[in-house]
Amino acid sequence: MVEKQNNKLIVKPVWIFNTFTVFIIEKELDKSIDTVEVDLVDTQLVDTDALKFLYQLAVGGRQVIIKNPPKIMFDVLELLDIFDEFFKVVRLTRS
Repeated sequence: MVEKQNNKLIVKPVWIFNTFTVFIIEKELDKSIDTVEVDLVDTQLVDTDALKFLYQLAVGGRQVIIKNPPKIMFDVLELLDIFDEFFKVVRLTRS
């Protein structure tokens, strides 16, 4: 679920990306990590706290990459009216 590769933390939540996943990420973060890559390929639900956490990481200077996001993530960002602001600092890729 969480793997360190040099200065990158790779996270691959299963089914849900939520506050518990954020807690796990926070435990693994240290000063050597400058990139957090979250692959949501197996994720069906994304909660607002998890998205806020990624946004704060990006604004705080870390590179945040989201891979394979589920449609629900875009819906949540739209509902919160932060879609454009979020993607000014968070990079989106598909694999």
